[in-house]
Amino acid sequence: MHQEEFEYEGQTGFQSACTEYAQKTLSLDELFALKAPNIYLWRASGGQGKKFHIKEGDIVIVDRKLNRPKVGHLYVVIVGSEFHLGEYTLIQNKPFLVPQMICLQNEMDFEAQIWGGIVAIVNIYSKPEGIG
Repeated sequence: MHQEEFEYEGQTGFQSACTEYAQKTLSLDELFALKAPNIYLWRASGGQGKKFHIKEGDIVIVDRKLNRPKVGHLYVVIVGSEFHLGEYTLIQNKPFLVPQMICLQNEMDFEAQIWGGIVAIVNIYSKPEGIG
């Protein structure tokens, strides 16, 4: 017999039951298009994100293209020279960033503008105090 008669490059034997459940490797870069010039990663600080379950040190993924406000969505807003995180809402038909209660209309002493919309929050796990 010649060697070529037995060569087979396909699968032989029984197929593993797991192969039909195989998934592609999860890539945060692909999922959130992190290489796009309009996507920014921020590390949360300041403690204002508790309402939105954002802890100190979590990673906030911001899309600069999402700068048209929609009620109930989270945004990064520039007020003067400071960045703030909050939910866009209307109170008596005036736009506000909550929970800071910053009025986003420019009739105040400062200028406020939406810098970008929050597309994801990556929670950095840390073991709670007192748990061994």
